[in-house]
Amino acid sequence: MSYDGDTPGMGITCGSSVADSDGRHLGTVAEVGAEHFKIQVHLGRDFWLPFDLVQRFDDESTVLTMPSAAIESRRIYSGIEHLPKEELDGSVKPADYSTPGQIVEASRAAALRDPR
Repeated sequence: MSYDGDTPGMGITCGSSVADSDGRHLGTVAEVGAEHFKIQVHLGRDFWLPFDLVQRFDDESTVLTMPSAAIESRRIYSGIEHLPKEELDGSVKPADYSTPGQIVEASRAAALRDPR
């Protein structure tokens, strides 16, 4: 199956390679959801992108409409359940922490305040 038009979701293949518009390899399609697809990154953090960033795909590859630097703001990282409650309600943003360790520590503190 190949695509070069609207609404790509149903045909993107798990395991296919993902490249940006410059041809730079970003990762591999790990999951396909209703509106987004997950990219598994070798030696990096997996993330989701919306289908509107797909320019074309076939059984072996998916090519995005933008270079990787431009899609940075469109990445959705899974696992938001571990973030502090204040971050989820919008009062604290990830940028308010200077290191990943501070995010982990804030998450632990939030878990102690609100055990579920």
